[in-house]
Amino acid sequence: MKAFTIILLIALLLAAPQPLHASILHIKSIANIKAILFTRPDTGPQVVVEIVGADLNHRANRFFDHWSRPDIYTVIHHGSADRETQVEGNTNEPRFLFKTKMPYDKSMGLRFVVKEADLLQGDSVIGRAFIDKGRIKEMMESGESALLSLGENIGILKIRVTNRTRNSSGGQYERTAIFIQDKDVIDKSNGMRFVVKEADALTGGAVIGRAYIENDRVKELMDSGESALLSLGENIGILKIRVTKPPAELKHTGYFTLNPKVKKLDAL
Repeated sequence: MKAFTIILLIALLLAAPQPLHASILHIKSIANIKAILFTRPDTGPQVVVEIVGADLNHRANRFFDHWSRPDIYTVIHHGSADRETQVEGNTNEPRFLFKTKMPYDKSMGLRFVVKEADLLQGDSVIGRAFIDKGRIKEMMESGESALLSLGENIGILKIRVTNRTRNSSGGQYERTAIFIQDKDVIDKSNGMRFVVKEADALTGGAVIGRAYIENDRVKELMDSGESALLSLGENIGILKIRVTKPPAELKHTGYFTLNPKVKKLDAL
């Protein structure tokens, strides 16, 4: 994102009246009004798609942002379903660590579109990749990851495609314990807050329940790699979470680097 874009956006937000601030918070809900009003839980076959990260050739992609490096996200298409990762800012080596479930259509392949986010001029496509239904089946059976080309000398995208996890004991929460996976910068002075909301395109959504874990609990979960069941309130519900450490290789990334100390994406 260009520097003047950030300055302009901040200026608009500060100058806006309070109602506009509130409206901005609801943009995501409004944009998903179709899903909110008409989409119901899919009880059919599910496929789990993980976007580990991408490595882009700096020289081939330097035109996307003249002032800094590109701000990158990936869109996943399968059948009638779409998913989108978070934006990784100012980098040629985004590490999304993003995982999501999608309704599985055995007759369709998977399309991946890596994009550069631009608030003023609109988002641009950096590269595209596709795997057919046969490759999806192979990956689901093997559990192995794949490195996909985004175009000659453009970059590569690392993905995994697996079956929806199942619990042999048939536990209620295990069957529903697949969530959007994201990474964030850990603030060691604070715990983690979780707010489960009902999506409402008009009012912005009511809070269903809340949970909180202290900083020490965050550290315990990161060290153990175990999941946790958090109460959302008496007789309200339970939220299953995992808090883990990113791979050590994320500290130094890069595919097109000449530095032998930097591990490639295929090592993750």
